[in-house]
Amino acid sequence: MDDITRDSRHALDDAVFTLAPEGLGSAQSALGRTRLRTFITLRWLAVAGQTAAVLFVAFVLGFEVPLALSLAIIAASAWLNVFLAFAFQSQRLTRGWEASLQLAFDTLQLAALITVTGGLSNPFLLMLLAPVTVAALSVSQARATMIAVLALASAAMMPFFSLPLPWVGGEAISLPPLFQWGQFTALVVGLVFFSLSAVRVSQDEARLVRALDAASVVMAREQKLSALGAMSAMTTHELGTPLATIHLVSKELLAEIGADDPHSEDIRLIAEQADRCRAILATIREAREA
Repeated sequence: MDDITRDSRHALDDAVFTLAPEGLGSAQSALGRTRLRTFITLRWLAVAGQTAAVLFVAFVLGFEVPLALSLAIIAASAWLNVFLAFAFQSQRLTRGWEASLQLAFDTLQLAALITVTGGLSNPFLLMLLAPVTVAALSVSQARATMIAVLALASAAMMPFFSLPLPWVGGEAISLPPLFQWGQFTALVVGLVFFSLSAVRVSQDEARLVRALDAASVVMAREQKLSALGAMSAMTTHELGTPLATIHLVSKELLAEIGADDPHSEDIRLIAEQADRCRAILATIREAREA
C-alpha cells in the first residue's frame, strides 16, 4: 500500500509538470486576446478626443485647420466601429491577426490626422504611443513590433507629406527642422520605452496566470486524493463489521458440522477469504494513518 501511495504521488507530480507547459501556453494565449468591445470602446474614446481637439482648435482658438479633411479622417474610425459593432459580437475575443489589423488601422488613422495638422511640428505627435502601447499589451511581441515599426515609418514620412501647422489667421509657421526631428527622436524613445515596459508587464502577468493554473491543477489533484482517502477510510470502517461477522459465523459452522462434512472445505475457504479481506483493510488503514 505504501508503494501504491508513492506511485500516486509520483503520478501527481508528473501530471503537474506535464500540464504546466500547456497551462503556460494557454495563459499566454489568453493574455494575448482582447475582447472586441475593448477595442471599440477605446476607439470611440479616441474619436471623441480627436473631434473635440480639432473643433477646439478650429472654433475656440480660431486656427486655420483643414476641418473637412480632419473630420473625414476621424469619421473613418467611427465608421469602422459601426461596422464592427454590427458585424460581430462585442464580447467575442479577437484573434491575434484581427487585433493587429485594428491597431494598424488606428496607427495609420492617427498618423494621417497628425500629418494634415502639422506633422512632426504637431505637439500631439506623441499620441502615436497609444496604439503601440495597446499592441504591446494585447498581441504577440512580433505583431507589437510590427505596429511600432509602422508608427515610426509613418512619423518618418510626415516631413514629406504633412500640411502646415495650423495657426492664427492662417499664418504660416515653420518650426526649425532640428525641432521637428527632436520630436521624432522623442517619439522613438517613447515607443521603445513604453513598448518594452508594456511587454514586461504583460509577461509578468502571464507568468502569474501560469503559476495560478499550475497551483489549481495541484489543488484539484490533492482534493481528489483527499476524497479518495476519505472513501477508503469509510470503506474500511463499513466493511470491517460484516467481515468480522462472516469470519465468526464460518468458524462456528466449522465447529458444528465437523471435518468430515462435505461443506467443510467451502466454509473453511469462506473463513480464509474473510481473514484475507480483513488483512487488506488493516493494511489500508495503516497506510492511511502513516
